[in-house]
Amino acid sequence: MIELSLKNFKGVRDGELKLPKVSLLIGGNNSGKTTILEALFLASDPLRRTVYGIPALEVVGKVHRTLREAGYLFLINYYVAEHAEIDVTIGDKNSILVIHNINDYLFLYSLILDEETQKPESAFSYGYASKFADSLSRRGPPPHLRERYNWVSELPSMPEVLLYHPALRKLAWDRFQSRWSELMPITPKIASELSSISWERMTNITLEPFGGSPTNLTLYAMFEGGMRVRLGDLGDGIQSLATLMLLYEISKPDVILIDDLESHMNPRALDFLFSWLLSKVEQGKYLITSTHSLDVAKRFLSFFEDEGAKAVLLGLKDGILKHKILSLEDVEELEQAGVDVRVAEPYLL
Repeated sequence: MIELSLKNFKGVRDGELKLPKVSLLIGGNNSGKTTILEALFLASDPLRRTVYGIPALEVVGKVHRTLREAGYLFLINYYVAEHAEIDVTIGDKNSILVIHNINDYLFLYSLILDEETQKPESAFSYGYASKFADSLSRRGPPPHLRERYNWVSELPSMPEVLLYHPALRKLAWDRFQSRWSELMPITPKIASELSSISWERMTNITLEPFGGSPTNLTLYAMFEGGMRVRLGDLGDGIQSLATLMLLYEISKPDVILIDDLESHMNPRALDFLFSWLLSKVEQGKYLITSTHSLDVAKRFLSFFEDEGAKAVLLGLKDGILKHKILSLEDVEELEQAGVDVRVAEPYLL
């Protein structure tokens, strides 16, 4: 079970929920699905260096970049709240991330609760994020907060969390170049597994020059007989699957977060993804993901039914996050009654 409480974080002014170990987030647009995934990703340390080679906060920023804006003001509800808070408990591990809005900066710190009173007794400073520039800094607390808590030098460890979103695919590929030696021993195994959804048998994934230039590197899928095709020239489904599998091998996370589960996936690719994820869940991993597809939702809940999978219907009104836990049977009964559960927040929440 994962417990999550949010205050003034992005579009959520207030809300709390308990997520089963295998959860599928559903709901309309702007219902809080991505916000929940990103809160879980940031909570343990927003400035930690991730498998993408950049801090967690920068990863989230890249997902939301539109034109030429910069900075991290989007973390604060309607860009004006005094502070935001993410309180996450995963198993027996707890982290409370506070984002304090101070002048041109967001000060980031974690509260540590007294075991008996459950009130903050100390805090740990992560540092600062600029509101209007892409700069992050690990510094101590600002003067007017220094007297408020006993500032400690380290935090209890939290589970490792991996966030995957299709918009992060090329960022991951850039990172693979510097860590390819770690991946080389397992790329043949990943290629062999992906062969089940490929038009020819894959034997390896390689990092090699493209077009004759030694600095013009690209990722190739190698097929039986030695033929190579750039990973970027294969279907989006294989690209996403290979990327997720490689990211997993580098990070070995305890919690897997996947936004927009069905993106670019045909039915065969989805079945492969579900089977691969099931093997991780059976190893004790947490799996929280989201979808916009009712068919995918039913398919997911059926596939992971023995693992206790549930759909979590989300709704966000006036900044208040509401939710309802639904089983596969609940979803199917609603569908038979003519109710599309993805947009049923007004009736069910």
